[in-house]
Amino acid sequence: MIFNDNSLPIIGDFPPTGDREALIHYIFSQEQLGVEYARITIDGQTTSLGPKHVVQVAVPSPLPDGATDYQAIAAILTPLQKGTHTVEISGRASGDALSEPPFPDFFPGGFFEFSTTYTVIVD
Repeated sequence: MIFNDNSLPIIGDFPPTGDREALIHYIFSQEQLGVEYARITIDGQTTSLGPKHVVQVAVPSPLPDGATDYQAIAAILTPLQKGTHTVEISGRASGDALSEPPFPDFFPGGFFEFSTTYTVIVD
């Protein structure tokens, strides 16, 4: 849903891989990314994704953007029943680090927010 890595320019104080406490602080603290919410809604049922849905991994070789660490707020869903489903993913971050140069160019107003809705048909 929401991802970040340590490619340049780095937002805020990127935590070292393996320091879970620092990772959770980095993702949710208003001093850093300041994720306010990350959620998935399926057929009107909303699930908020919190600290237990946050991961950070070191990659064995640099990604195309030069990153060596990758973070994500994510969830794996159980299979949907046959039929038509509405799936919405949304999130918002408004941490102080998003307002520090050069990030206002990427995050006007100092925040990142999105909402995307999909129609999923399971045969």
